[in-house]
Amino acid sequence: MRPQSMASGLAPMEQEGLVVRHRDPADGRRMLIGATEKGREVVQSVLELRNAWLAAAVDEVVLPEERDVLPVLIDILNRLADSEVPPVARRAGRQKAVSL
Repeated sequence: MRPQSMASGLAPMEQEGLVVRHRDPADGRRMLIGATEKGREVVQSVLELRNAWLAAAVDEVVLPEERDVLPVLIDILNRLADSEVPPVARRAGRQKAVSL
């Protein structure tokens, strides 16, 4: 990510008091970004809301006989998310691996 893009994305969070920036003591050219207490509380609140939504969605959508397979599905999804397979970008109907 370009520094300008990062700065413009962080500015609203900094204005809301969710993050702080300070110079890297080891390299004054770099800026370090950290969450404030308020920022950590917002993240925790979002996680709690997401977990509550997921629990309610599972209760409403997943059939009782399907629930036994959820741990296996979660394991598969975690392995996929952790995989080192590079992302694929589609351009004009062609697939191209993207290096990060």
